[in-house]
Amino acid sequence: MILQIDVNSEKPLYKQIYESILLGIARKSLAPGASLPSVRQLGGELGVNLHTVNKAYRLLAQDGFVVINKKKGAFIAMNFSMDEKNLEDLQKSLTILLAKAHVKGLSLKETQSLVQSITQDFTEEA
Repeated sequence: MILQIDVNSEKPLYKQIYESILLGIARKSLAPGASLPSVRQLGGELGVNLHTVNKAYRLLAQDGFVVINKKKGAFIAMNFSMDEKNLEDLQKSLTILLAKAHVKGLSLKETQSLVQSITQDFTEEA
């Protein structure tokens, strides 16, 4: 598994790892049940501190995208459900993103087209 991170980005490295893995799941390049590299292995591949990788994995597990087994490692979760808390968190995140789009002058039609284009990327066969 090769993740792209930008050490010069203002975005924290753990967040870049989190988002890369989440995108891999959404695009079906990381299948349910697939094992992730060990924290040590991924840290070595990316040249980042093990605590950085561990934080990304913990957050992915907290959000229900990854299952961590202390003896066997980290795996992509087998199913993903949307509970009330997940929906609330998603709504908060989307509200901020849509506010940015609105303030920058993106029209409703342009916003809808952008959302459709992005989600189509996740629904096409991998």
